[in-house]
Amino acid sequence: MLNRSTLMILVLVAVFAACGLGASVEPLYTDNDTASATSSGHLNETEWVLTSLNGNSPVEDSTITLAFPYEDDISGCTGCSNYGGRYTINGNDFNIYVQGRTYFDCDVPESIMQQEAAYLDVLVSAAAYRVMDDQLEIDNATGETILTFTRKKEPSIDPDLNETEWVLTSLNSGSPVEESRITLTFAEGMVTGFAGCNHYGGEYTMADNGTLTIPEIANNAQLCLMPKGVMPQETAYIEALLDAAAYRVMDDQLEIDNATGETILVFTLKEELLMDPSALEGTEWQLSSWNGRSPLEDSNITIAFATGEISGHAGCRDYVGTYEASGDDIRFTSIGMKELTCLKSEALLKQEAEYTTSLSLATNYRLSEGHLEIFTAPGGVLIYGPVSEEKTSGFEAVFVVVGLIAVAYLLRRRK
Repeated sequence: MLNRSTLMILVLVAVFAACGLGASVEPLYTDNDTASATSSGHLNETEWVLTSLNGNSPVEDSTITLAFPYEDDISGCTGCSNYGGRYTINGNDFNIYVQGRTYFDCDVPESIMQQEAAYLDVLVSAAAYRVMDDQLEIDNATGETILTFTRKKEPSIDPDLNETEWVLTSLNSGSPVEESRITLTFAEGMVTGFAGCNHYGGEYTMADNGTLTIPEIANNAQLCLMPKGVMPQETAYIEALLDAAAYRVMDDQLEIDNATGETILVFTLKEELLMDPSALEGTEWQLSSWNGRSPLEDSNITIAFATGEISGHAGCRDYVGTYEASGDDIRFTSIGMKELTCLKSEALLKQEAEYTTSLSLATNYRLSEGHLEIFTAPGGVLIYGPVSEEKTSGFEAVFVVVGLIAVAYLLRRRK
C-alpha cells in the first residue's frame, strides 16, 4: 500500500483541479449488508485492483489500483502513472477528487495510455459505492456500475527479506560505477531505494519461496553528470529489477536471477547500527569533514537538534528544518533558509547549496562520543564534532570587547 512519503517521492508533477462530480443518488454503501451509509471505515486502509472499466476487462498486461491509505485520502497506479487525491462521503454523496499525478514517459502500448485517460475520467464521476466481500463496485450518478475492483492481496515475503536494506555489489556480473551507491529495501509490500542518481519505488507481487516478481518501478527524473556513467548504470539497474524472477539469501548476501537463471544482481546486507534518536535532541554540532574534504576556510557550518526540528548555520545563512529518525535511519523532511539572500562570496553560497542538498539525501547516522556522522544515499558522509567555543560571531566578539573596556574603566574610576 502506498503511504504518504512514498507518494511524495513518486509524484513529480502535480496538477490541482476541482472536478465537477455527479449529483446525489440513492446510497449504495454496503459492507456485507451491515455497513452504515455514513461510515467509510471499511474503505480506510484497503487497496483494490481494477477488474472492470465501463464493463470491459483491463488491457492485457496492465494493472490499475485504487487505495484508501488514510481517512479521506486515495492513491493508486494507472498502469503507467501514479495518482493521488481525496474522497468524501457526505450523506448520500460519494465523491472522488484526483488532485495530483505523475507524468512518466512509459514504454507501454498506446492502448494502456488510452485506458489510463479513460480510467481517470471515469473515476471522478463516482457517485456511490458498495463493498461485497472482496469486491468493490463504484457507480456513477445514473446508477451505472462504471468500475469494479477486487481486493488486493498482500504479497507473501520471506522473513529474510522483510524490513531489510541491501547495497549493490554486482550488476550484470560487473562492479558498480566507482563512487556510486545503489540500495534496495523491502518494506510494506514495496521495494524502494536509491538507484545511483534517483530514488525509486515499486510494488512486488511475490518475494517468497525463491520467487521474486517486481512488475513496475517508478523513479524521479533528476539528471546526474557525476560520477561518470551513473545514468546508464541506473537504467540498467532498473531494467534488471524488472527482469527479476528468483532470489536466494545466503548469510549477508542477496542474489537475484532473471527468468533464464542468470544472476543479474548481487547485494550485501546493509549494517544496522544500534542508535537512539532521542540522544540527538539537545545537541549541537560543527561540520569538520564533508565527503572527505573540509569546509571552506572561514566558513562555519553547524547543526542543532531539538524534538523533530533542526537549526544551524550553512556557512552563509542560518537555516531551520524538520527531521524524522528511527533507529539509525534519519530523514530531513524540510530545510529552509532564514534569510532571503547571502551577502557573502559566491563560493560560500555554492557550498551552502551543496550542503543542504547533502542533508536532503541523508539516510542514516551514527552518534558516538564527540562525533556525529550523517550518511547520504549516494554514499557520502558528513562528519561533525562538538561546536567549537572559539567560533564566536562578530556581534558576540564586539560585546566581549565592549564589556572588557567597561570593566577597565570602572576599575580606573575606583582608583
